[in-house]
Amino acid sequence: MRQSTHNLCLLTGLCIAGWALLRHGAAAAEAIRTGIQVCMLQIIPTLYGFLILTGVLLRMGLHQKLGRLFRPIAWHVLHMTEGEFAVFLCSQLAGYPVGVQMLTDLVGQREIPLRRAARLAGVCFGSGPAFVLSLVGTALYPNTPAGSLLFLSGMLANLILAILFRPEKPDAKSVPTMPALPFSLAVVSATRAAASGLCSMCGMILLFRLLLAPLPGLLPDVLSADVKAGILSLLEISCITRMPVMQLSLLPVVCGLLSFGGICVFMQLLASGGNWMHKAEFLAMRLLAALLSAGLCRLAAPFWMRNVAVSVFAGTIHITQSATPLLPILLVLMTFMILSQKKLDNSTKACYNNM
Repeated sequence: MRQSTHNLCLLTGLCIAGWALLRHGAAAAEAIRTGIQVCMLQIIPTLYGFLILTGVLLRMGLHQKLGRLFRPIAWHVLHMTEGEFAVFLCSQLAGYPVGVQMLTDLVGQREIPLRRAARLAGVCFGSGPAFVLSLVGTALYPNTPAGSLLFLSGMLANLILAILFRPEKPDAKSVPTMPALPFSLAVVSATRAAASGLCSMCGMILLFRLLLAPLPGLLPDVLSADVKAGILSLLEISCITRMPVMQLSLLPVVCGLLSFGGICVFMQLLASGGNWMHKAEFLAMRLLAALLSAGLCRLAAPFWMRNVAVSVFAGTIHITQSATPLLPILLVLMTFMILSQKKLDNSTKACYNNM
């Protein structure tokens, strides 16, 4: 039944893509061109390094050491093991597909049960500071602290949901640990996995760009530009840059869209190995995260943006310079965790057998 539904969805998508190519050739060509630009200038530069870093983190067993730093919070508050909390933390810092990609690796290594991974997938999901601060923040709200507000609201919403829907505590003695790979093998394996995952993601982005090419012309003219941009963003999140610039009243909407992630991101997760997820549960969790993050953003905006406007939602804008060092700090911390780790013993043959 699932396979027939999957085939039906695929056939429908191909039919729509074919119709878009024939009926809207110029718009389809432009959509593919912009999709390639998004992949080359945004997706690959933003995610490739993080995918390799997190892949090395898992393959060398460093995620356990990272989670150990937060063990009291992870174990007693979130009911997560050290490795699971490391996945949760990395998913908030690295971007949309990284959390599910890490969980996929842990499921493949039998370090986490499938049902537990499916529960965690709903909260191990975040837009990441690189996308929010460098793209959305600068494109929609330049020279303002809006980007950091969007990022922190989304991360806090995930943390709250992780507490509210926390799984049962696992038996600490039964948590399996896989043998760590040497650094060189871990880098090779992580690089191969990152390249494969990015190819799937970029292919899905191009497909959705093609499918969405005729949509703006099909939407009713009575809809405003921000509503049309919101509809497109629900389907493909990079379309969020089409939202009106410096419309502070739309901050909660932008925050909610970023937390949801869009249907294209969801399809990217499936394409990169996330078929084990409980799809309805995952989408329901992301809808809750979208509503919660939008509410948190709405509450915090008058205080966070007080130097930007006299009234955040009154339309009076007074721009001030606001540089945030959050992104460089996060990148340095992630790099330091890799480089500061002692060299692991590379004499065990089990490492090679697990490749």
